[in-house]
Amino acid sequence: MLVLSTLSADHERQLATGAPSDPALAPLFAAPNTAAAPAVGSVIDGFKVVEVLSKPGRPLTLKATAEAGDEVVLKSLPANKAARARAAAAQVKLARVNDPNLAVPTAFACGSEHAFVVRRFVPGVSVEAVLAILQKETVPPDSPTWRLAAGARGGGANVTGAKVVCRIGEHAAKALAAAAKVGVTHGALKPANLMVDDTLRPIVTDFACGVARPPYEAPEVLQAADRAAARNTSAADQYALGAVLWECLTRRPVFDGDAKAQEQATLKQKPESPVKFNFKAGKEMEVITLALLEKDAKARFASIDELVAELDRYHRNEPIQRKAPGLFKKLFG
Repeated sequence: MLVLSTLSADHERQLATGAPSDPALAPLFAAPNTAAAPAVGSVIDGFKVVEVLSKPGRPLTLKATAEAGDEVVLKSLPANKAARARAAAAQVKLARVNDPNLAVPTAFACGSEHAFVVRRFVPGVSVEAVLAILQKETVPPDSPTWRLAAGARGGGANVTGAKVVCRIGEHAAKALAAAAKVGVTHGALKPANLMVDDTLRPIVTDFACGVARPPYEAPEVLQAADRAAARNTSAADQYALGAVLWECLTRRPVFDGDAKAQEQATLKQKPESPVKFNFKAGKEMEVITLALLEKDAKARFASIDELVAELDRYHRNEPIQRKAPGLFKKLFG
């Protein structure tokens, strides 16, 4: 086990090369990261596997216990060497972040078949799981079903659907902002990466380790020759968060169809107003969400910090600064 707090900036630079000179780092790149999950009860670098959390076809994610008895999550690093190098270097940077809105990594764990990043176990349910329930039941996001699905306790009658989604967006944006301060982007944000606790505050997981998929990929990513590099920008993370918030407001993906159809729609089709599908979406959240989903990356927010400030203004019932698009832009994009 490699404890991240013991790794230096020089280790970070070595990891970024994919061929570190320190022998202690070599096991991170030796494991092939096969698709087969280790057996429950097996031990990987001191961590005992308790449960396989990932779905088939997604990066391997395990729940495990440390020697001290603490519950942790082991997330497999990418199999591709260049992607693994970027992800490993990012984990060292993230380990220096102290922010309650993101799941901070603590160590690397290596076995003969897999190399993992280790983080604390976040109890709760993913926004993906919440949406899976809501998409089967036509209910507004402030209803008892929403709160039940999220494991929430109660909730005042004055909490509208827009305010609930604003809370999710605000805390997710704060996590992205904290990571951005150490030079890390998420690169694959989606509802599965947002773990919601019983107060509906999300914790963002899997920075630099997830697999991106439509409709959460920005147009500029889909058009890039090197999609992996194009995903690692603040603007791309903003677009992904916008797609998540749109889905939370409407209980449906921003674009319908299979992956190919969603990619084509992302490039050519304007997102519809979330208010069309949920009258409680609210004008302010509509403006913020559609700003995040702008086709032109430069037309989104100038920074994640600016987005956090905007969501905070709406949360505190203050006027937002972003203006709704004019009639010409509404008609012609």
